[in-house]
Amino acid sequence: MKNNSMLLLLLNNLFEMPKGDQSYRLRDLFEINIGLIEDKFNKMTIESKEEVMFINLKAAEDDNRQISKLTLIEYHTTNLIDYIELEKKNLPIKIDSSKLGVPDDRVLTSSDYLISIRGRPKGFSVSKSLDPNKRKLVASHHFIQIRPMAWTRNMNMFVPYLHLLLDIILEVEVFQKFKDKKEEEEIKGKKYSVFNSFKVNDFREIKINITNDVKLQQETFDNFIFQYNKFLNANLEFEKIKESLYKNFQN
Repeated sequence: MKNNSMLLLLLNNLFEMPKGDQSYRLRDLFEINIGLIEDKFNKMTIESKEEVMFINLKAAEDDNRQISKLTLIEYHTTNLIDYIELEKKNLPIKIDSSKLGVPDDRVLTSSDYLISIRGRPKGFSVSKSLDPNKRKLVASHHFIQIRPMAWTRNMNMFVPYLHLLLDIILEVEVFQKFKDKKEEEEIKGKKYSVFNSFKVNDFREIKINITNDVKLQQETFDNFIFQYNKFLNANLEFEKIKESLYKNFQN
């Protein structure tokens, strides 16, 4: 990600403002599961008999292009699910008796967060990607699926706030672990893009401080949006000035 050090400084400063009133492990807050191996399942749910599509790596659209262009974004997670890519192999459903049906609770919901674990980990807030007019989505085994636990949902915790915290965990903690693992694999002569970089247990014990005050969660999230957009605007102006100076040297 471009201007990564400045962004991380913003993230750290932001989450020093409202101190979390409780410390949790991720497994205390979320159900954390590896996605399903597509070849073992029929593309239909067991109980509701709904047709599904499996999210593959090609359909996991990395939107860092927008960040590099300093386009204003809705919030930190801008990676999206590409339905066009999914529908390239959206063939009529054929039921194979040797395969399993997809458990209904593995269908993605708007509160789910995905982490692609094939190579460099990337986060996806599913709430930004679901299309009610398309087939239901299911995560393949190249993703870890993270869903707020029932008690978290019952407290009406603000999902964008929770997803933002997961974004920050990826940027600040997980990515550094990935860099270390990448160096270890490359020493062995193995390219990092061909192995799953993380397992479910790598995330379960990560600790995070959050506030249980839902109003404060939303205020914190809104403050992040405000500060992050200021950050992007400032960088946009900086890029314009730099480009103008560069043109002077060309004349």
